[in-house]
Amino acid sequence: MIKTALGFIFTPDFKQVLLIGKNRPQWQVGKINGVGGKCEANESFEECISREVKEEANVLIPPAKWREIATLHWQEWEAKVLAAIWSGSVNEVKSLTDEKVAWFPVSQLPSNVMANLKWLIPLSIDALQTQEIAVVEVHYE
Repeated sequence: MIKTALGFIFTPDFKQVLLIGKNRPQWQVGKINGVGGKCEANESFEECISREVKEEANVLIPPAKWREIATLHWQEWEAKVLAAIWSGSVNEVKSLTDEKVAWFPVSQLPSNVMANLKWLIPLSIDALQTQEIAVVEVHYE
C-alpha cells in the first residue's frame, strides 16, 4: 500500500487556499492540486504533509496543527486529506520546486483543478470551521 498525504492550507478568513501546479505524476500534469506527496517509511500522514508543505511551499505547519478530513482509497493507494490554517503572511509562501505553489480564491477555483477539489475544499473549510464533521471515506474503483 502506497501512503500519500494531500493538504489544503487556508488563510484565516477561508477566502484563499494554497494549491500547486502539477508537473508529475503524468496523470496530473497541467492540473492544479493540493500540496502533498508520498509518505516516507514510518512517517505519519501528519508528519508527511508537514514535511511536504515545507519542502514545496516554504511553509512550516507542525503535524499537530493538521486536521484529517478524508481518506481516499484506490487500487494500491491510500491518501489522507488534511487541512490547516496558515496564520503567517501569504507572502512567506514560495515555490521551492519546479511545481509552482500559489494562493487561489476559494470562490473562483481555476478550471484545471483536480475534479475532487471542488468538494474536498468546501468539506475542508466546513470541518475546520465547525470541528463537527467526521472523516469521510471515499473508495474509487
